[in-house]
Amino acid sequence: MYENDLSLKDEKRIQPILESKFNATLHKMPISYRLDWIATRNGIATAIIEYKRRFVESQQYETIFLSLGKWNAGLDFVLKNKLTFVFVAEWNDNLGYLAISPDTDTSAFQIGFGGRTAQTRDNGDIEPVIHLPINQFKMLGDK
Repeated sequence: MYENDLSLKDEKRIQPILESKFNATLHKMPISYRLDWIATRNGIATAIIEYKRRFVESQQYETIFLSLGKWNAGLDFVLKNKLTFVFVAEWNDNLGYLAISPDTDTSAFQIGFGGRTAQTRDNGDIEPVIHLPINQFKMLGDK
């Protein structure tokens, strides 16, 4: 659960874009919830959203990984609260998302162990992760 000035700046920049693309209002979640936003329409929650900025091209790797803890937090919202969990990824060349609902086929998702290895901040940077196939993301195109 690392938020820094750069990641918060990216969130503030991308929030209005996502609100427009998803036709929803995004509300920043307290850090204790582990995920970035809850989306509402007409005051009713519709989704929980996690956003990641990756400084590579969208097709550079076959998968994108997410902390398994964040993944499990998102699934809790799906199973316990009947909300859709939306993982949004921004790459250098594209913006895409993967929406998870109770009927999503997750058989292509693989759990591994990894994380931030190039500039590790502490031992929490290397952890269980889930690898999500890029070809299952819906690309939103221009940001």
